[in-house]
Amino acid sequence: MFIVVKYGDNKQQLFNPKCLAQALLANIRERCGCSEDDVLDLSDEDGNVKRISKRLDEDPEIVFRDRESLILVKEIKMTSSEGAEERLYMPLLDQLEDDDSFIKRLNSSGPKRGAKRLSTTAGGSGKAASSGPADKANNGGSLSSRRVSNSGARLSVDKGGSRRSSRIK
Repeated sequence: MFIVVKYGDNKQQLFNPKCLAQALLANIRERCGCSEDDVLDLSDEDGNVKRISKRLDEDPEIVFRDRESLILVKEIKMTSSEGAEERLYMPLLDQLEDDDSFIKRLNSSGPKRGAKRLSTTAGGSGKAASSGPADKANNGGSLSSRRVSNSGARLSVDKGGSRRSSRIK
């Protein structure tokens, strides 16, 4: 059994998932050139996150199909000015970085452990955007990598018309 992990500028690597999730993710991190600080996971091509990073001492083979193509994703932690923590997944495959529908599917599978959903008020939009030029056309509250940078940039969270700041940890 093997899986294909897609990342970067349309690169892909073969991996053997017959090991503990911790070993698989360490091998993916090394071979795909990711930082030790990155919290990595995998999603299928439909945007369903496998969440193997939450089960490090388990055999991840049971969540994969033989020869399955997977997208390398990174978990990004954000904290609002109110102290609420939100965990978002961003694809590390360049061609999907600006695909708002894929990013929405990545992050629509319910609240992440320890996370507080953005749209908590009735009629609240739960929109998030940056203060840079890329957010001039707010795409209905969806997030993309051009709005979530790895540099710890501030984000504004528009919740029911009020703007709040968030900082990526």
